[in-house]
Amino acid sequence: MAKVKFIVDVEKEIFYLKEYIKVCGEDKVTPPGLNLLKKTDEEIIKELNREYSTSQFIEFANNLKRRWKKIEDRYFSRIKEITGYEWELKEYICIITKYIPGFSVISKGNIIILGNEFRKNDEIRSLPIESQLYILAHELFHLHYFEVARKEKLPIEATKIEIVESVPILVFFNDSELQSFWPSVTFEKAKASYKKVEAVYGSASKMWDTKKNYLEFLKEFANSLKKH
Repeated sequence: MAKVKFIVDVEKEIFYLKEYIKVCGEDKVTPPGLNLLKKTDEEIIKELNREYSTSQFIEFANNLKRRWKKIEDRYFSRIKEITGYEWELKEYICIITKYIPGFSVISKGNIIILGNEFRKNDEIRSLPIESQLYILAHELFHLHYFEVARKEKLPIEATKIEIVESVPILVFFNDSELQSFWPSVTFEKAKASYKKVEAVYGSASKMWDTKKNYLEFLKEFANSLKKH
């Protein structure tokens, strides 16, 4: 059974925060995070090591690990059951940060950056623990999605944001599944987080309801995006 290993690695955190900004922009990065990245790497490492040695951060990290471990086996098993595909790896790495909500490093295939704060309209917002766990599960699903896409040699359309974000919401993050894992996270909240999903969600939902075969659904969904 696959597992998540949580780590604090400030050098990798700095690298992936910079990569995140290159790909996704600065919109969701907190002002403290942006200010931090203006410093030299040596200064950043010193500051983060000091921050991550506090009892408050240690308690947060330990709580996150404990809560995830309670659902870990059930989550990995459920995704395998729904998709029909084994998880490719036995271990996925979660690098803990403070400055963004989270993202998966598709090019690496096994790395997720997970935070507990994000920026919205210049306001720093803290993420409840259930939201953090939901984000972790969502990003893990992305890694699994691309494992399948590579294995089955899906067309380039399978990498479009519409399908990449729609698929996990359609096949797993619906209300019945969400409520069994994270009672405070609803389907409407999950769907509303991804604006580009709205344009294709209705037709994609019908495809999934009709197919219920994960690979056939992915192929049909990808082919439908050739028209857009």
